Amino acid sequence: MRWIVLITIILVPFMACANIASTDHVANATASKVDTAATANQTMAGTYTVSGTLIVPTQPLPTAN
Repeated sequence: MRWIVLITIILVPFMACANIASTDHVANATASKVDTAATANQTMAGTYTVSGTLIVPTQPLPTAN
């Protein structure tokens, strides 16, 4: 019985924990995306010349390690 307690005390600090984004973080990250609605009013600083279609892919969320 003592060896179970000893192993638990030694190994618990080194156990892996998932680092998963909180729902608040995900909600805030998706709230700041560019609005693609026809009525959207976006502000961009600088000078931009776009010919054709501007496609900006959505970046993936970080994965849990």
